[in-house]
Amino acid sequence: MGELVAGHPLSAWLILTGAVFIFYAVDLAMFGRGGDGTIPARQAWGWTFLWFAMGLSFTAFIYVTAGAADATDYLTGFIIEKSLSLDNVFVFGIILGYLAIPQDLRARVLFWGILGALALRVVFIWIGIALLGRFEWVMYVLGLVLLATAIRLAIQEEEPDPGTSPALRLVRRTMPSSVRRHARGLLVHEDGRPRATPVLAVVVVMTTDLVLAVDSIPAIFAITTDPFIVISANAMSLLGMRALYFVLQDALHRFVYIHYGLALVLGWVAIKLLLPIAGVHVETVTSLLVVVAVLAIAILGSLWVTRHEDPAGHALPEGGFEADLAAAGDDAEDARATERTAGDDAAAGGDPRAQEPADEESGEAGR
Repeated sequence: MGELVAGHPLSAWLILTGAVFIFYAVDLAMFGRGGDGTIPARQAWGWTFLWFAMGLSFTAFIYVTAGAADATDYLTGFIIEKSLSLDNVFVFGIILGYLAIPQDLRARVLFWGILGALALRVVFIWIGIALLGRFEWVMYVLGLVLLATAIRLAIQEEEPDPGTSPALRLVRRTMPSSVRRHARGLLVHEDGRPRATPVLAVVVVMTTDLVLAVDSIPAIFAITTDPFIVISANAMSLLGMRALYFVLQDALHRFVYIHYGLALVLGWVAIKLLLPIAGVHVETVTSLLVVVAVLAIAILGSLWVTRHEDPAGHALPEGGFEADLAAAGDDAEDARATERTAGDDAAAGGDPRAQEPADEESGEAGR
């Protein structure tokens, strides 16, 4: 059927396109279906694991159609992009909170924003590959950019400010905002003129993701510049980001070391991009093992040090969950004892309201 860039047959591109279309259609139709927009934690975890498994299983398709080397490149790129999506989800949460997007609209905003971001990423990937094919030094520039990003991520202490987004400032300057927080379109007409709705946050999410992709796409370029592998890894890593958002929105505070882990991942791929200057080549399998090890340590370490925190981020009593239950039981027993004491005091003082139940019981016994 003919071949495209890097020798991948047209059929492989068609299968990739069809798979992405079907997966995103299923995600739109099924995730968060019905209800008031509040996604239960169990449902969010289930969809997160499902889409992560689908991304991993796509490795088998790459293996069958392109061989073991491309399959290893895809798997490494997918894990790198998926890990960097944690930072994206964090920024998305800040944006949605800043714009006061209603809970029942957040899944909708995230879906269309992420889908639009995927389209922009594809364009960005093709531009990047064209530049790398023409100017070899661009690879080293990207390595320096990633190294600077890794350092910034490791030392940053303040959350990004969505109010500085150029897209958001442009919208606010050119178009007034509507107070109708539950409008579902991008625009509504009020007082005879169009006004922006909170759903217009899609534009901000898309452009923010594109800015973040300036960091994440060069990261996968450290693994491969094959457009089929790069686009596949990006498409599969973005899949399920809505579910991941609802998983992390109440638990993100527990991942206290994740930004250090992501900084180390970016630092590693930056070094991998720069090492060819010294004539050193790092195997993709080595990069895969390093990335998995760093992320595992960052995630497990975070969960361990925050194991005594409740979902709101407050410290639990020493002894963990069992101690928390025991403390709650003691508090309840103290409250009941206080109520009994107050009732006895009221009865002894001649309070008619306290004596009425006793009088009724005596009358019932007499009858």
